[in-house]
Amino acid sequence: MIRIVLLLSATSIVACSTNSQSHGLDQQTSPPATSKKVAVQISSFKLAEDCPESRSSAAADLAKATSDALFDRTTCDQSQMILSISGPRAQVSITSVTVSSIDGKVQSVFQTRQPRIWRVDKAAYVPWDQLFSADVTNQQVSYKISAPKWDGPTPWGKELMATVVLKVGRDTITATHPVVLMVDPHVLT
Repeated sequence: MIRIVLLLSATSIVACSTNSQSHGLDQQTSPPATSKKVAVQISSFKLAEDCPESRSSAAADLAKATSDALFDRTTCDQSQMILSISGPRAQVSITSVTVSSIDGKVQSVFQTRQPRIWRVDKAAYVPWDQLFSADVTNQQVSYKISAPKWDGPTPWGKELMATVVLKVGRDTITATHPVVLMVDPHVLT
């Protein structure tokens, strides 16, 4: 199995409201939308597998017994994304998650599940009802996402665009960032 690594830098991401005229790579230099006082940044976007929610001990034992001789692969590497959100008290919901070619053709669509929020007091992500009960600044939230199902051949080495559309209260926000799909260098191909 080839493990996929999607390289993503969080240093130049921009969140724009759906009323913005900026599209594609132009968003790298556009300022975040401030008229609605909501900003979203993709902190991490990892494409790997879509893991089952839990494994029984029998399934784990079977996986260990049948694992590849070169790799003791007994765990599943879950695809996930982490967002940083700043805004007022509001309900949050993910509308869509896609990866597209630079010309805008959608290459893969992702389902999200298990929203979690970073709790400093627990130093961990904990289950989250997707409601900010107070104003937040750079609040980290995590979602598991499905594994990629490419529309055509896997676009190795090509520049792509990760796009997350979400609602924060009444505001629809689109966060994008250019990414490059690489083969994990620690996996034999």
